[in-house]
Amino acid sequence: DAYIEQLEKDNKVPKGTKLVRPEAGFCVKCRKQGTREKVFVNVCSAPDVDRATSKNTSKGQSWQLPHMMGPPHMEQDKSKTPCMTFDICFHTDTLKKAATNARFQKLLVQTALETIQEKTSKYGQKVMLESNFRILKGVKAIGGKPNMLSVKVDKKAGQGTGDAATGSNVK
Repeated sequence: DAYIEQLEKDNKVPKGTKLVRPEAGFCVKCRKQGTREKVFVNVCSAPDVDRATSKNTSKGQSWQLPHMMGPPHMEQDKSKTPCMTFDICFHTDTLKKAATNARFQKLLVQTALETIQEKTSKYGQKVMLESNFRILKGVKAIGGKPNMLSVKVDKKAGQGTGDAATGSNVK
C-alpha cells in the first residue's frame, strides 16, 4: 500500500488506470467443488462502482448489480492454512441495502460466486464453487482489509469500467 500511495503521490499510476480502495463489508466462506478446499470472498464496497438498479417485472424485481473483482490472493484461515481469497466490490449503497435485507445480501453473494466462476474460467484457472456458503459473523474481510483494485478508465466518459451481472426476483 505504501508503494502504491507513493506512485499516486508522484503521479506515476499508469495512464488509463484508476486505483480503487474498497471498504470491507462482510466475508463469505465457501468451498471448491471436488477438492472441498476453503475459498473466502471479501464482499466490499466503493463509491467508484456503479449503483445497483432494479425494475419491476411480472415475477418481482430484476436487479442489475455492477461490481468489480480483484485477482485471487492467498490469506490464512484461523488455523493458519493458506486459502484462496477473492475481493468482489459493489457500490457503497448496494452493500448498505444488503446489510438490512437478507434476501438482497444472498443475491449479492450469489452474484459474487457466479462472477468468480465466470472470470476464472475465462482466464484458464477455472474455480468452480459449491453453492453452499456461510457468511462469517464478525469478519468484515479475511486478511484484515480488501486489496486495492485497479480499474481501466474509459477515456470518453472518465468512468471506471467494471463488470455487471443481473440478479432477479428480489423484493
